[in-house]
Amino acid sequence: MSRQKQEENLKDKLKSLFRIKDKSAPVTFQRPTVREFIFTPDVLKDIGPESPANNRLRTIRELCNTVQTKKLEENAIEALWNSIKDLVQPGTPSESRQIALHFLHSLIEGQLEYLGILRAHFFSVIEGLTNHEDLSQRLELFKALSENGRNLGEFEELAGPLLLRMMPDVLASGNMSTFLQLLVQIVKYNAAYLDEDVICGLVKQTCMIPNRSRSEEDIKMCLDILDAVVCYSYLPCECLQHVIAALCRMINMPKYCLNSWELMKKLLGTHLGHSSIYTMCCMLQDRRQPTDHNLLRGSVFFVGMALWGSKKVPTLKHTFSSVLPSFLQVLSTNSHIVAYEVVLSIHRLVKKYGKDLQHVTWNIIMDILEGLLKLMEVSVPNQPPLDPRMPVDFHDILSIIEDLHMHGQFSGCVSRFFKIIEMCASKRPESSVSMLITHHAQMILPVKENWVQNLYSLLEKYFRQESRTMIRTKALAVLSFVLSVNKHVHEDELINNVVLPHLGHIDQDSDPEVRKVAAEMLLCLAQSCNHQCFQAIIILLEKLIDKPVVAIVTTRYPSPEGGEVMQQHDESHLVDIKTGLLGLVDLLRVKLYMHPSKEFQKIYQMIVDHMKKQYSNSQDYSSHTAAVIRKNIMTTLLQMRSDSLSRMGFINIDQDNLLKFSPYIVCELRCDEDTLVVPSSPNPVPKDSSKFLWTSASLVDYTEAFSLFITCLKHDLDWQVIECVLVNLPLLLQNKTLILSTQGDLIDTLCHVLCAMVNDRQLGFPEKLTSVPFGKFTRSDFHAFIFPVLASMVSYHKHLDRNRQKELIKCLEFGLVSKCAKLCTNALRLCTLEMQEVMMRQLPSVLLQLSKISATVSMAIPVLAFLSSIVRLPKMYANFVEDEYMSVFAIALPYTNPFKFSHYTVSLAHHVIAIWFIRCRVPFRKGFVKFIQKGLRANVLQLFEENSMLQLQNEDSSDRNRAATYNEAALSSRRRMLSGSSISRQRYHPPVDDKMSQFHKELTETCTDFMARYAFANYNAVPHRSQEAEFLLKGGQTQTWLLGNKVVTITTSGGGNNKFGNTWLCDQCMAQIQGGEPQEKKPAQPETPGRRRHKSAVVSRSNVQEAPKSSSDDIGIQVHTSYDDMSILGEEQQNVGVQTGRSLTEHSPSKPGFDTEAIESLLWGVKNQASDGRVLNNLMCNCWCTGWAEIMIRAPSGNLSWMMRIENETSLTSLQESPMTDITMLFAAMRNKPPDMDSLRSSSRIDSGSIGEEEYESLYDLHFPSDSSSDHKKINQILAKTVSQEDGGHTMATDTSPSDQASPTQMLKRSNSSPSLLSGSADNVDMKESISDMALVDVNRAERDGTHGSNTQSPHLHRDENETASNATSQSSHPKSANLSLSLSDNYGHRLPPLTNLSQPSSPVKAFHHHLDLAQSPDSSDTSSLQDEVTELPAFRKLRGHTISIVTDAKSEDKFQQGRSKVITPKESGRGGINPSFVFLQLYQGGVLHQGTEMPILLPDNQAITRGLNMLDHIHPYETHKVGVIYVGSGQTKDEKAILRNQFGSEKYAQFLQGLGHLMRLPDCDPNRVYIGGLDVHGSDGLFAYSWQDETMHVIYHVATLMPNKESDPNCNAKKLHIGNDYVTIVYNDSGEDYKIGAIKGQFNYVNIVIKPLDHESNAVTLQAKEVPFKDSITTDIAEILGHKDTKIISDANLPDLVRQIAVNCDLASLVLQRQQSQPQDPFASNWLERLRQIKRIKQKTLTEEVNKVEQPTRHQELGDFTEFV
Repeated sequence: MSRQKQEENLKDKLKSLFRIKDKSAPVTFQRPTVREFIFTPDVLKDIGPESPANNRLRTIRELCNTVQTKKLEENAIEALWNSIKDLVQPGTPSESRQIALHFLHSLIEGQLEYLGILRAHFFSVIEGLTNHEDLSQRLELFKALSENGRNLGEFEELAGPLLLRMMPDVLASGNMSTFLQLLVQIVKYNAAYLDEDVICGLVKQTCMIPNRSRSEEDIKMCLDILDAVVCYSYLPCECLQHVIAALCRMINMPKYCLNSWELMKKLLGTHLGHSSIYTMCCMLQDRRQPTDHNLLRGSVFFVGMALWGSKKVPTLKHTFSSVLPSFLQVLSTNSHIVAYEVVLSIHRLVKKYGKDLQHVTWNIIMDILEGLLKLMEVSVPNQPPLDPRMPVDFHDILSIIEDLHMHGQFSGCVSRFFKIIEMCASKRPESSVSMLITHHAQMILPVKENWVQNLYSLLEKYFRQESRTMIRTKALAVLSFVLSVNKHVHEDELINNVVLPHLGHIDQDSDPEVRKVAAEMLLCLAQSCNHQCFQAIIILLEKLIDKPVVAIVTTRYPSPEGGEVMQQHDESHLVDIKTGLLGLVDLLRVKLYMHPSKEFQKIYQMIVDHMKKQYSNSQDYSSHTAAVIRKNIMTTLLQMRSDSLSRMGFINIDQDNLLKFSPYIVCELRCDEDTLVVPSSPNPVPKDSSKFLWTSASLVDYTEAFSLFITCLKHDLDWQVIECVLVNLPLLLQNKTLILSTQGDLIDTLCHVLCAMVNDRQLGFPEKLTSVPFGKFTRSDFHAFIFPVLASMVSYHKHLDRNRQKELIKCLEFGLVSKCAKLCTNALRLCTLEMQEVMMRQLPSVLLQLSKISATVSMAIPVLAFLSSIVRLPKMYANFVEDEYMSVFAIALPYTNPFKFSHYTVSLAHHVIAIWFIRCRVPFRKGFVKFIQKGLRANVLQLFEENSMLQLQNEDSSDRNRAATYNEAALSSRRRMLSGSSISRQRYHPPVDDKMSQFHKELTETCTDFMARYAFANYNAVPHRSQEAEFLLKGGQTQTWLLGNKVVTITTSGGGNNKFGNTWLCDQCMAQIQGGEPQEKKPAQPETPGRRRHKSAVVSRSNVQEAPKSSSDDIGIQVHTSYDDMSILGEEQQNVGVQTGRSLTEHSPSKPGFDTEAIESLLWGVKNQASDGRVLNNLMCNCWCTGWAEIMIRAPSGNLSWMMRIENETSLTSLQESPMTDITMLFAAMRNKPPDMDSLRSSSRIDSGSIGEEEYESLYDLHFPSDSSSDHKKINQILAKTVSQEDGGHTMATDTSPSDQASPTQMLKRSNSSPSLLSGSADNVDMKESISDMALVDVNRAERDGTHGSNTQSPHLHRDENETASNATSQSSHPKSANLSLSLSDNYGHRLPPLTNLSQPSSPVKAFHHHLDLAQSPDSSDTSSLQDEVTELPAFRKLRGHTISIVTDAKSEDKFQQGRSKVITPKESGRGGINPSFVFLQLYQGGVLHQGTEMPILLPDNQAITRGLNMLDHIHPYETHKVGVIYVGSGQTKDEKAILRNQFGSEKYAQFLQGLGHLMRLPDCDPNRVYIGGLDVHGSDGLFAYSWQDETMHVIYHVATLMPNKESDPNCNAKKLHIGNDYVTIVYNDSGEDYKIGAIKGQFNYVNIVIKPLDHESNAVTLQAKEVPFKDSITTDIAEILGHKDTKIISDANLPDLVRQIAVNCDLASLVLQRQQSQPQDPFASNWLERLRQIKRIKQKTLTEEVNKVEQPTRHQELGDFTEFV
């Protein structure tokens, strides 16, 4: 070590110790230094020959480690070797030599890098060691000197021969492993120094090692040596065979298989590859004995794998045909192991390259396959047993070739191949034999000789003698194919010579699958064979199916619950019976349309007889297969149909239920009379009408089939069969011709059976049923299948007796709580039309059941549609008492909830409430007001208030967050509006949308408004001035105020401003006195033949036998009842508003009116003396035409107007009292017992959609108790109790008014409204009131007697044959003074205390104020209808109570609008009469028009306000609908032009139109008064149209057949202009084909109501709706909203009523949805709502203008300041 290192300081040592490196110093690695070892002469002397032997050997032994680990000094190696070399001489003792060789090994190993040229010297030393004992030392010395074979430096050429000489000795010594490892290294690293002879010798000796040694390590080393030779050296050709043989043997060893293949693959990849293949082929063809099986097997494997195996050698170019002969040759050795290898190799070849092999190659393969087949069949001695895998692989080769043949990729000889298949057919799989049969079948052709005999032989071999099922069925398939190809020529020969001999006893065959295939073939033959063969075949089929269908019990095992033993059944033996019967069913469908018809009758009878056997011997048909057969047969029988000509047909399910009828089969016609007229046949058809079409037509009695359905429902226990019958029966029941062809009362029986399945618990349904659906099958689930059938039975009501109808309705009533509640509701709706007599008595119970059902989205529309339907049938509720009406409102009110139901549902609910309120009896209405308002409060207003509070509590303090919350709420509400339903049944309140809240509050306001209008009387919604009122108010002043949500217009009479001379008369009156012509002279009305003239409402006291009649002492208000009065406008040249109404009088000499003397005395001064003796002097004229005022109130639900006269004198001079008669109608107060508000509000409702099974069972027990009589007793007791609760002090009138007895036809022909609106007796007067409470003022009698206040008798009712007279009610005459009581509300419907307390209930002022109530109905009793407590305010008093309540006949539109709309300020000059502000102020300050704290608003006289009022007048106070009607003839379902050009339809179509409405003449209609839906009145759209109307609705029909066709319009665009823009179109489809929506193209044609006329006066009504793309979604299907998607069967008589109601509801839904698209912020609900919105717009416009003029403080009345609003 250097000095510098020794003097290293401590710091560096520490750094080195802790491995702390100097960052600046480079990283270095210090190698350990080995000190040179110096041998002194003494040491050399000690190991030299001079030293004693023991000492010398000890020293040599000690120096071994030194020389191995130490570096010796220069020349030390030579010195050491010279010292010991004598010890390695041959004569040296063995011990000494071994020590010396060990020392030499240590020296070479330790000083190897310093040997240099000494390497060659030491190699010569090793080479010179010839002693056998030194073999291992020599090997170790060579291994060390050559560095384990890696370095042969200095002795390269000599190493190879040395190893070759040493190898035999080493192999013999057993030290093989070390030598072989050394040899591998030498070959790898020094192959270049090894000569060819050396390599050849080493390889040969290596190849012999596997034969000598079984050591795995040695064999592996041999493979390594050969691998090294092949990879690193050159393999001589002379040793190639040795290498291949060694590898072929080693490939049989599993452990070296892969290594051997890898080595062979390398060898084959060299230049010796082809030689190697040739060598192996030669080995295969060598027949020398003994045979080396392993060698041959290896050769086969290597050749096959190298040329076409998965490890194919790509460099080899041998063809398959060049090596396959060697494979064929090697089979001659009869070696099983070699043959198996050949099979595997051929398998790989065929599988991989089969489709590419040539014909020559296939021939060799066929030879090999034949040789293999023979080898497998022959047992070879001295051979191991045949490998069981060999036959499998062999047959797999055949299967591969078969697959190639199937795909057309086999290039070999097909016949030779199938010959091989036939040789081993018994061992081939069934598919192979099947292919063989197919091959033979191709040779069976009529052109071949003995082809029938060949077919017979084929069946004999492969059908009779074969036992495998598939092969036998294949043989039958070949037979079937040959029959199908040759049946037209050789069918009889084949059936007689082949089919019948082989299948004559097929029913006795033991194989059920073969019997099945045979049955299929026979059925196929039966479809088209001649009648004689058909009879023979049908006999075989009859034998085949005439067996018990019973399953076989195969195993028994206990049930998991530990109960009875479970059994497993096997029904595979029944497959032939099932196939035969199902095939007969299909054959029945085919034979129906084929001749002769006897074949159909035979099959039909076989099927029916089999079904009878199943039900008569149920024990023999208890299997599942029997149930499947029953289900299929039932399905087929249920799909039979018959047309109007009684021709039979089947529904074709594969072609969209297309119907095709047979000309050969007809059903029997059941005739109730002597003759029966077929609808499509012009001639009468006799009873025995089987030959009315063709003489060859055959009769089929459907009675047996229909009886099977009833038997199935009675006795069948398999649910799948019962379900099939129940599902298909509703469709079958639509075909009345087929159903009514049955004999007996089967329809009534079916209805009874169905009802019993619902109400008879003793039948045990559904517990006793089998094959029920997985899971719990409950009673409600079972009933869900029965109710649709019961609903279909409604159309057969004529064939059910009264008790059965009642039973049917009772079951449908219970269905309201089932899962089919929607369906049952619709069915009950049809019952109200079809079975009115029975339904009228059951209706209270149905309503009670409906009131118990929870209001759900799914039930909303059906329930509301049901209520809206029965309200159009007055007969249904003629006997209703208060409780029944209350039930209706209790049902409808929950559907006004906007948080749960769609806008359309809420709108329809309000419509239902309105029409029922108008139609209910007048005495009951007052009590219903509070009930309805409570319901609206709970379902609408309260929810919005709660949600408002919830929103306020959840608002964030951040303004941005609050804005976001509002937007989300609006979006949520918008989604609710579009989707129809927003929340679940839980009490969940979504965020409040101000727009939606306002919408529903306004809807509630309109409801309150119409109740206030109709609470005590029914008056038309639009008043019309009489001629007298026009005369009185001409030239007067008009002013209009807004008071709450009403517009009050007061018009005062003007009178002449210029006095005529000194008469003190105005020029207007003077013109009348002097005989001037009246300014308004009505022209003569043209007479229309066959039409009634207009009958105006008059006040009459004569007994002239005109249309309106009354008693001689009565003053009655007569109504318009003629359907022709709309057209009178054109005759009278009037143009008034919109509607007709009542008139005070009509001054026509031919018509009854005022007393002529009274009128003349009043207006024209004909008499100068009044009835009380006062004289008209010339000094008196504040003229008689002055002092009058008309008060008109426009409200959302309509307008109200009356005339009044101010009796106060206008000067200090006492003027004489006006002789004008007081014609005010005075009504008696309705004192009714208020109904119980909570009587129909149960604590819980029934949710029919998700009712629990336990609750369903309890309801079932309640609805169908065991003792039915007790149920009726309870109902009667309840009804009796209800009647007994009426007020005992009043009596019910027993006589019904003519209006109540009016027929529906009369109702339809009324142009004004139905009797319930216009009649003045039955609907408007409480008959319970005593006669003394009803008084009528006879003004004329008062004039004659000079007294006032005399009471009159009660009015009598009169009616002619065309009209229903209205009846007048009256009260006692007015006193001098009266107290006034009003119950008012603000514009939001909040209750306010009444202004005064009424002291005299009979005051005429009170009757006057019945028309003044602005929002709610008044009450003359101490208890208000809107509140419980009242406060007293000072009464409004007038000197006289003469107030005239008139609804006059209409004048022209211009005059009418001028009289009521123009606002005239007091500043106007040239106007006479009273200032309207005077009248308004007296009424307002007096409390009559006072409405809470809200101040009235005087409307300014400007264009904006005038337009707003005109727009309000043009919004109808009733609903208007326009509906298109088209007729579709034969072949027109897709031809729009042909449909529109139809000028007429069928007779049933014409009758249908007449029922839709009444016919009106368009030229006689004034569009301003009559709603005509845009039709032209000048003839462009025809001369006539149909319309219909009632109290709240007007409907116009755009009938295409009533519109003219024009040559200038070939595409009928004029018709399409109306019909294409209608939302709803009624399609009368008389084409017999299916009609699809879209045939009439239009943007707004949303709904088509398709009517399909059926036989026996019935029709099918179906709804079709199209999807309309909205902005961001698809609108909800209107048909789904309306709940009318199911087809309804309705009779001709009731078809118009049903279709009209559906059309109206659809149009309303379309209006609602259309508004949601166009104006989602203002949804549509009704015209009443639109009028309310228009009033609020006028109010907002007025307030905006006032604010713009001057900023005013908050409007409220202070200190009686009234100048702000006058």
